[in-house]
Amino acid sequence: GRLQNPMRKLNMRKNPVSEIINRIIWTDGNGKVYFLDRKGNLSLKEIDVKDIEKLGSNFIFLKNGDMIPYHRVRRIISHGIELYKR
Repeated sequence: GRLQNPMRKLNMRKNPVSEIINRIIWTDGNGKVYFLDRKGNLSLKEIDVKDIEKLGSNFIFLKNGDMIPYHRVRRIISHGIELYKR
């Protein structure tokens, strides 16, 4: 069937970034997260939602052991639709 609007009925009392990513994980896992990478030259780095191990209260934990703080996330895209931009 058609994908429902992933922004519908988000609980904004929680972190909106974790809410949106969680919604993607529980639908079809098709999404990309773009965040500021401080290891290099503050460039935007991309990860696939499928590379996420779990969502903590302050960090995204990746399967490779990396941790990304939510405040560094700049964009979330799923199926070509920008769901979050900061």
